[in-house]
Amino acid sequence: MSGNSFGAQILMALVLSVSGAALVTVGGIWLGTSLALLLGIILSAGCYLAWLYFGRHGRAGLSLVMLGWLLLAGVTLGVSLSAVLVLLIFTVMVWLVRSSLRYSKPMLAAGDALLCMVSVAVCIWVAYSTHSVFLSFWSFFLTQALAFFIPQVDSGNPAPGVAGDRFCVARCNAEAALERI
Repeated sequence: MSGNSFGAQILMALVLSVSGAALVTVGGIWLGTSLALLLGIILSAGCYLAWLYFGRHGRAGLSLVMLGWLLLAGVTLGVSLSAVLVLLIFTVMVWLVRSSLRYSKPMLAAGDALLCMVSVAVCIWVAYSTHSVFLSFWSFFLTQALAFFIPQVDSGNPAPGVAGDRFCVARCNAEAALERI
């Protein structure tokens, strides 16, 4: 199953939900529930960012993304923000990384931003309604998996540099003329 399929997104949502809920449950014993929840959100976001990046680009630029994640993690833990604010901050980071990796048009990125805000709203609603950490994580990442249905490239316009493009033909002719000289 490739990282770009909807099934892979659902499977990753399940893995992150189970591991995040387990981390909060076990970590709550030693660290306290609020700190364990913050760590669960931060570590789940880091794993999701790494998975997004590996699914699209491999390793190029991953260190910069992980450095940004580490910086945000340190700041959010150092300032001791609320769990909802930490969720919003890391959701914005996920949106920025996913938008830079997948979308070339601002409208597609805006659709993804709307999806991210819906996922935060659903997660908060589920958390307040059920008081279940697993269901909160699951609803968040399941809603994030719907980003699969946002088209990655606007196929209405031909890509620049296609063989039929006049500029591309002129450039090829110029390069061929330079090679003959």
